[in-house]
Amino acid sequence: MKRNLLLLFVVIAIYSCKNSQKDSQHPVETKFESSESVNKRISTLFQIEMKQNYVLSEEDEELFFSALPNNFSEFESFYGIRYQLNDGRKLFLSCNYHYNTLMPNLFYINKKQITEKLIRISLNGFYVEDKQISSMDFDSVSSLSNLFDATAEFQRSIQLYFASNVAITCQVLKDLSNAEILSFWKFYFYSPHPKNYQRDFEELQRRYTEYDLRITKLMKNSYEKLLSEHDSLGH
Repeated sequence: MKRNLLLLFVVIAIYSCKNSQKDSQHPVETKFESSESVNKRISTLFQIEMKQNYVLSEEDEELFFSALPNNFSEFESFYGIRYQLNDGRKLFLSCNYHYNTLMPNLFYINKKQITEKLIRISLNGFYVEDKQISSMDFDSVSSLSNLFDATAEFQRSIQLYFASNVAITCQVLKDLSNAEILSFWKFYFYSPHPKNYQRDFEELQRRYTEYDLRITKLMKNSYEKLLSEHDSLGH
């Protein structure tokens, strides 16, 4: 029983501290309840990882999917912290296991729900090196490195998913604003060398043109802006 109660108070304290810095206008009680809820989700993800299954039961699928981050801010918090477990180990959550092993094998979760969650996380996504990190309270360089790796693993997972699930992706994207769709495609194509995505872009453009011209046009605008920004830096 004790082994199932993975997270110590230190985890709650870490996340409470992060939230207090990000959102100081809310009452302390609200922040604590939110932190407690988030840490329950993190604990659930660790328990799923301990089982090391490639295919989950219906109950575990629902628990796993509900526990995953719902936006990029949560993604940073989940995968940018090394958590201390009750047995003394300090571990990161495994983004690769979550999104490249379990997510593609989900059977009981509705495909539209999966698509919506992946898109929500992708909105405003970025690599940590692209922004000032002085205000981020990660406890070590290894935490920053893990977050960078997690972002790359997640980006690769969505590239595979959205290239193969075009119709359902258009169903979800069409309800978003132009700015949100541009943000989504910016993260999708982001790379130190965006020209490397030229063939992928052309194939993706061909596929999406069959379903939604607005989404395809915004994809093109986003990708061309990345190319222009890259060229302006003299790369």
